[in-house]
Amino acid sequence: MKEILHANAGSFMSDVLATSYLEPTVVMFSTSWCAPCKIMKPLLERLSVELYFQLVMVNADATDSRSLLSSESVRSVPTIIVYSNGKQVGEQLVGNKTAFQVAKFLQENGVIGSQACSK
Repeated sequence: MKEILHANAGSFMSDVLATSYLEPTVVMFSTSWCAPCKIMKPLLERLSVELYFQLVMVNADATDSRSLLSSESVRSVPTIIVYSNGKQVGEQLVGNKTAFQVAKFLQENGVIGSQACSK
């Protein structure tokens, strides 16, 4: 099982972008007060264990995260973004989604194989 990393605006470069040079990295931007985030967080954590991919949770509650949200074009939470080689891959996945929708998004962005979507 891979460790789930937690990042903030100050650690985003080292925790997310540096890790993405080693393997595709899935980032979920969320807040503590967001109801869909509370649903998506355990779903994404479960999928990261079952499908074995690197997950980084970014808590965007703090005011210092506004510049990070802006630089990553995050307009709503929860937002899931895949990074590889220091850059965003594909589109963002925004809002409350099913496990199948998240797995399909991860497969389309090269995080997991296509066989995982049939689980």
